[in-house]
Amino acid sequence: MSNDNRTNPDHRRSVAACLVQGVYILERDRQENRQASKALVPPWWNFFRFDLHSQLIDDVDSCIFGAIYKSKHPPSQNTLSYVYRFPWHVNQRQRFLT
Repeated sequence: MSNDNRTNPDHRRSVAACLVQGVYILERDRQENRQASKALVPPWWNFFRFDLHSQLIDDVDSCIFGAIYKSKHPPSQNTLSYVYRFPWHVNQRQRFLT
């Protein structure tokens, strides 16, 4: 990925959307007990050269509600080292607000 792409706002939105989708699929893989080569989720972050650094897991129901990704890009002015993604659901949002 070139530096031009990393500074393009449309490209950055696409990357963010894919990383959020990765959290949804990560949770679905967990629910369906898909692991290793059967997991569907790695392409959602591998394509943009990120690694899954850690999963954010709910203490109450053990669902995955977010993820922290680590960039594989060399550090520079135009790249982030870590990205946090929280795809909130309506019921989760209400639970955190009460």
